[in-house]
Amino acid sequence: MATYWVCNCPMYMRAKFCPEDAGPLADFLNDLRQNHWTLTSLAFQRQPDVIPLVRPEELIEGNLQAGRIGTFLLKRDETIIAMLQIDDRYGDGRVAIFSGAETHPAYQRRGTLWRHLGGPCLREMCNRGFERIEAITWPFNRKGIPLYKRVGFRAVPGTSLIMENYIPLILNHAETRLFFKNNDFIRTLQYQRSYGCDAVEYRGLSLFEYRWKSGEEELQVMVDWQHQRIASIHCAASLVVTA
Repeated sequence: MATYWVCNCPMYMRAKFCPEDAGPLADFLNDLRQNHWTLTSLAFQRQPDVIPLVRPEELIEGNLQAGRIGTFLLKRDETIIAMLQIDDRYGDGRVAIFSGAETHPAYQRRGTLWRHLGGPCLREMCNRGFERIEAITWPFNRKGIPLYKRVGFRAVPGTSLIMENYIPLILNHAETRLFFKNNDFIRTLQYQRSYGCDAVEYRGLSLFEYRWKSGEEELQVMVDWQHQRIASIHCAASLVVTA
């Protein structure tokens, strides 16, 4: 039986993949590959003469692989319109990986995936105590990269293109809890549209910047991504250096 999540928008339903979804999900993915190749997560590859199609049995087997947290679906009128896979990278509850993000072309460029599926999945991984989340995309993913960055992913220098999200680590820090007790960590996250790597150099460190703003309250956190730790926290009236 499928596991359903409460969705704020009655038009959409989130569900965790179950065997009954294998056929409809295979149809969804095969339609994307056959008719909308350049709009899929495989778009970084040249479309082959013989398109690899997905069988329901493969989806069921893949969902049972070691480390798979789940395949999460977004449905409208009981029809699959988006999906996202999440894995526990090392099997120890520290690093989650987002992959296989697909959205039907009719719902792309609206933020549908991240508003109704990716965002809730991000919240779930934060609640589970993961330290960070990773995603793998490609440099010319002009639609996807800004959306990843809008919810806290940062492009790692020297890769093409690994993205890391340190919001789970930040939420669990004692010095940030008061701010997030009163402010939602996604709605107040500040965002500048960009496509390249996000690191800034400061005093010999390569850092990712996170900034939140809510009214007169502001929070800035700098993360030393090379050592996976928080370097500094700047609140309205205090600076906490942790490196």
